[in-house]
Order: sequence, then C-alpha cells, then structure tokens
Amino acid sequence: MLNTKEAEAAVRALPRASEAPVKQRPAIRAANAVAEAAITEQFREWLASEYGSGFTPETQALVWQRAWSDGHHAGYTEVERYYEEQAEFIAEVLSTEGIS
Repeated sequence: MLNTKEAEAAVRALPRASEAPVKQRPAIRAANAVAEAAITEQFREWLASEYGSGFTPETQALVWQRAWSDGHHAGYTEVERYYEEQAEFIAEVLSTEGIS
C-alpha cells in the first residue's frame, strides 16, 4: 500500500515520455500507464485501510469512485481529501442510524 506522498513520489519517478527519443515514447507511455494503474491501486488500498476499514467492500468502492472522480484531476492529495470527507459522512450517517 502507498500513502499519498508515496504515491505522488512514485508517479513523479516514472520516466517522461516527452524526454525520450520519439520512437520510444509510445512504449514509455504504455509502461507508465501500467505503472500508474498499479500505484493508484495501492493508493486505493491504503485509503480503504486508513479511512474505510469499517465499511463493506461495496461501500469502500463507492467512496473510492466518488473521491477519484472528484479529485484525481488535482492529484492524490485531493483524492485523499475527498475520500476522507466521504468516509466521515458515511460513518456519521451509519452512526446516526445506529448501524455502525
């Protein structure tokens, strides 16, 4: 699992296709896409353990989907912020309903 800072550092460490010879750029972009998907999955797992450990997998998936949709354009820090907000809201609702 990767926390926010580790995920951001891992993405920054990926090679830049724009700095490579033109013929190598498609391969670098493809490799980076695979690497970023793995980094993002590890980050998602960390968020679930950090903020959503009491939720069902379905609830964790819903929180992730909303947080990623709302925040990924601004980076992993924003995704974490949205995830935390969503998780806190859901926990509050569950507590109010006497479910948690």
